[in-house]
Amino acid sequence: MERIVSPIKFVPVWQIIRTEETSPAGVENLIKDIERAGVWTCPIAIERRHFTIMDGHHRFAAAQALNLRQLPCLAFTYAEVNVEGWNDGLPMDPTDIIRRGLRGDLYPVKSTRHKFPTLEECRIPINHLR
Repeated sequence: MERIVSPIKFVPVWQIIRTEETSPAGVENLIKDIERAGVWTCPIAIERRHFTIMDGHHRFAAAQALNLRQLPCLAFTYAEVNVEGWNDGLPMDPTDIIRRGLRGDLYPVKSTRHKFPTLEECRIPINHLR
């Protein structure tokens, strides 16, 4: 798969839509890591048109708990990203993923696995996201 460059965009937290549940313990660990580091290091990957999360549900939940107002995001289309079931490798339907996110009918934790060419890293002070 070729490398696709998607510039980091700052998206209001209220606009980002979850498609999967999260593990409370995983979120709690991320909150501690983010507070300790004082910087945000990995953008949330979202679907370009609907703002549904492709990668970063736990980071998103940590951001909500930290009362952040905006997040660094990379926006993609499903033409740019491969997706399959995490546990069994079965194909997942992008239309269904988006639809379920918009309805609030979330997949269980770690159900979808989005494969990206690369995900950019960043170092954004947390205070800039509040």
